[in-house]
Amino acid sequence: MSSLPSDSFPSEQSLDPTFASGSVDPVEVFLRMSDGTRLATDVYLPRRPANRQQWPTLLARLPYGKRGLVAFMPTVASYLLERGYAVVIQDVRGKFGSEGQQTPFIHEAQDGYDTLEWISAQRWCNGRIGMFGDSYYGFTQWAAAASGHRSLHAIVPRVTSTRLVSDWFFQGGVFCLETMADWAAQTWTQSDLSVYARDWNVRPLSKLVPEWLDGRRSASLDRWMAAGSNGEYWDTLRRVQPDPSRIGIPVLHLGGAWDVFRRGQFWDWRRGNRAGRSNHYLSFSAVDHLGLRIPEDGHGPAYNWMATASDMEVHIAEYLSETCNFLDEHLRDRAVSRSTVTYEIPGLGRYESPQWPPAGVVGVALHPSRSRDMSGPEGGVLDDSPSSREQVVLWVQDPKDLVPSLEADPWGVLFELPDERRVEAREDVVTFTASEQLEDLILLGPAQVHLEVSSSAQTYQIVAKLVHVFSDGFARRIAVGAATRTASYVKVDFGDLAYRIPRGEHLRLEIAGSSFPRYLPVFGDEAGPWQVSNPSETIEYRLRVGRGTSTIMHLSVHPNFP
Repeated sequence: MSSLPSDSFPSEQSLDPTFASGSVDPVEVFLRMSDGTRLATDVYLPRRPANRQQWPTLLARLPYGKRGLVAFMPTVASYLLERGYAVVIQDVRGKFGSEGQQTPFIHEAQDGYDTLEWISAQRWCNGRIGMFGDSYYGFTQWAAAASGHRSLHAIVPRVTSTRLVSDWFFQGGVFCLETMADWAAQTWTQSDLSVYARDWNVRPLSKLVPEWLDGRRSASLDRWMAAGSNGEYWDTLRRVQPDPSRIGIPVLHLGGAWDVFRRGQFWDWRRGNRAGRSNHYLSFSAVDHLGLRIPEDGHGPAYNWMATASDMEVHIAEYLSETCNFLDEHLRDRAVSRSTVTYEIPGLGRYESPQWPPAGVVGVALHPSRSRDMSGPEGGVLDDSPSSREQVVLWVQDPKDLVPSLEADPWGVLFELPDERRVEAREDVVTFTASEQLEDLILLGPAQVHLEVSSSAQTYQIVAKLVHVFSDGFARRIAVGAATRTASYVKVDFGDLAYRIPRGEHLRLEIAGSSFPRYLPVFGDEAGPWQVSNPSETIEYRLRVGRGTSTIMHLSVHPNFP
């Protein structure tokens, strides 16, 4: 990408007197991008000691407000200033103080390059820049890194993925309705963020956002709806999504075991190391997208670090510690001993490994079999050998009574821990439960289930969950995945796991034809799922299990952990 002419940017001389004060309050500048669009940008500088005029600089580019409550960037900047960094926070196009149209993802590589070019030209920058941030401003890091700017030395993308089509928008070909409709309503309808109450009973689903926002529409969601599942728009996104294998600078991938982008983040890390590099590091914890942590007892709600200002300050310090240690290493040349992979198993602690999955992990196959009585949460059997003969499990999906997703917040799923028995008792949900564990079952690595299933509908959807059944019967979701097919074979990917089923407790497989509003349902109507107002066509499912079928679940297990 070409450099911008120097007169595209504000005069540095006009900024220095204010910066010299060392105030925590930022100075706002409007950076002109290569197409003339001006982006609102806050600059924070540390107090200048007599012998120090330049600093390594950290950049975050986000759509959630550079001074808003969602990303609390002024508090983050204050912490980073204390660590000796200059900090630059920018609103992306069309958001808050920035000019331009709201076109998520499309301009982030060029805008990232242009912003890095301006920062590196400032007298207060020592030429070494790093980036940090979550979710969409994790993606903007990847986009900036893909631009190849010489001054970007390291990035720390957290709870995000470069796989826009196959991870942000779809899982196994199924549109992620709850996260994408909610994100469109909150972030991509106006310059600031929208506040509303979600009502998933709206029909047709194309009217969800207008009903939530008193008639206002999201051009982004309208575009996604119009694209269907194979539209040209998705090809455009594939062209702008970065390829981690072509990112040569150090990357620390920070993820969460309950994050919506967990699959994609593992893919990014694997892809980044594909070229034989050793500077892509992976660290994931037992948290969700919002950083809520799984409680020790597995039952109660997660600790809410957003409850008070003091709780938030403690959380931010913990949240930024690993990020800053990594950036210190690559922007300040401070030696740090680091393993390629750091992971957390809930209830056991954090561990390090030079590889993923860790050494000692083996593949284990489990076979679902039906029992005489498939009703109730226990359902059928999950065993290490298939039943002696082929069996068939039937269920019917009523489009007017979809299987509910249970969690109230798709981003903060650990705000509450719903008991999966609420859906497992339904007739349109089938389950298979393993025997009581004689020893701890340690899941470390990829997990997936292959299902030989057919449907009365031309196109159908399968949702599968891995569930931990506690000794008191409480059932907690470990992982969920979906797939849509027209053939009689479905593979549902659960992603990579780090989890323990303690001795005396159970593993369960849960299968259904919907999980609403998590996934866009299949209604079996020619009008399509977005436009159906009164769906009426039931869908019959037929799952073949047992010997001679291809139905099987594959897990990665460490038999002798640790």
